[in-house]
Amino acid sequence: MTQVNISYLPAGDTGLTVQFEGDSPRATNARALQLHRLLAEKPLRGVIETVPTFRSLTVHYDPGRTSQAELVDGIGRLSGDLDGGGLREPDRWRLPVCFDQDGFAPDLQEVARQTGLSTAEILDALTGTVQSVYMLGFVPGQPYLGDLPEALSIPRRQNPVGKVRAGSVLTATARTVVYPVENPTGWYVVGCTPLPLFRPDDEFPTLLQPGDEVVFEPISKNEFQRLYDQRERYRLTPETGRSP
Repeated sequence: MTQVNISYLPAGDTGLTVQFEGDSPRATNARALQLHRLLAEKPLRGVIETVPTFRSLTVHYDPGRTSQAELVDGIGRLSGDLDGGGLREPDRWRLPVCFDQDGFAPDLQEVARQTGLSTAEILDALTGTVQSVYMLGFVPGQPYLGDLPEALSIPRRQNPVGKVRAGSVLTATARTVVYPVENPTGWYVVGCTPLPLFRPDDEFPTLLQPGDEVVFEPISKNEFQRLYDQRERYRLTPETGRSP
């Protein structure tokens, strides 16, 4: 496994960020997820919650029960077990996405202009890449996906868009996000899924989890509408692992 260094950053007076540095995004993310799991299995005194990101884990704690120094010491003892392994087998999801430029992928031509790729080549990359869920954030259930070809590494918009629809699939910096709710954005909209990623009343409210894998399954406008009409009762299941 790639060598990864650890540093500790204060996050106010009730938080500590454990940051991992290494050459491989997968290696750093795997260690953040592994520490997240270890702290759930071997909780340290005063820890309230842990939140994994691309390359770090933020530990929220009760300052009346512990301190940053105590947490650094406790996490340091656990860090000897961090090898990026021991994680659950990832669930792989085939997420239906409509890439029609009429109402579903309004920025596809702009992405083509910036990358120099054809729209067909962009869609091949989006649908042919198994993307990892590196983290959830910004709003409940919103996945940040990685692993797209470097050719799709374009900067975010200079002028954000005030509103895009729920289900929008967006790309920038060779990464992808899927919006569970209507949102403003600085990314480029290249598709849309008809299925909700966050159902607060379900047993498993968040469809995707960090460490999961996602493949975009292209669908037609008619299939989008059919699934959209069924979205309240339709339940997507992974190819492997747990059932939602």
